[in-house]
Amino acid sequence: MSVHGVHSHLSTRARVCFYESLFALVPMAAGNVHAGIGGKSGSKFVTLRHQLVQSLPSAPPPGPATFVVKCLRALLYVRSPHDEGLSHLLISALSKSDRSKWSIGDASVARTLAASLFSDAITGEVQMESRIVVKLPALFGIELKDIGGVLDLEQCSDEDAKTKKAKEILDDYVLRLLKDRSYTSAVSLLKSFNLQRNDYEVLVAAIADDGQTSLAVEWAAHLGKEMLKFLVGHCIETGLFKVAYRTAHQYNLEQDFPGVYYLYRQRY
Repeated sequence: MSVHGVHSHLSTRARVCFYESLFALVPMAAGNVHAGIGGKSGSKFVTLRHQLVQSLPSAPPPGPATFVVKCLRALLYVRSPHDEGLSHLLISALSKSDRSKWSIGDASVARTLAASLFSDAITGEVQMESRIVVKLPALFGIELKDIGGVLDLEQCSDEDAKTKKAKEILDDYVLRLLKDRSYTSAVSLLKSFNLQRNDYEVLVAAIADDGQTSLAVEWAAHLGKEMLKFLVGHCIETGLFKVAYRTAHQYNLEQDFPGVYYLYRQRY
């Protein structure tokens, strides 16, 4: 069998297994998958998500979290547009499920499988939309040590070395996201893993200059008062007076920028 034939065969098997599992859990999905799933705010998405949330407790052992991770892995072999839409559906449904009812075994297995999937995605072993990738850490509780634990590194025998390597790989992925101007995804990972960088001011300014001012303010607020002051100053310098005033007002920085209200009123 040719390489293409093998891939096609694997894709078909994965697709069939995924559909069988999903349809067994949520029969209604059968009538909607092939019609496609619209935007996340669409009625089909909301209806399917609600039924999934209700059905996830009936997922096969060890439980719903592991079931969802396995489905996400299987979806790597399902062609667009169903792969991304269904991945968002599964992640959204699991995030709304009752985590307190996950068994310890389910949570543990799911975290390991999710760490493996996350590692494959950030290293380029598999192709996965970054908006899906960045949701895995928070959803499954993935930490750097979990990523290090699934890395195939013969030269790294101790846990600290593997964790350090995991951070290097994650830093590289975040850098690629920043170069692609995928700022929301990059910020999500920086916050999830509390990653430290030396160019936060450059990053905050770049996000604001790209027009994503709400994200810039959110990220600056996460970093603290000094970064908020930097952002307000940057917005004044670049003529973003509304953003500068509203940020200064919201975070009680008007004494640091006494003229910002005047600049705002002059423009608006």
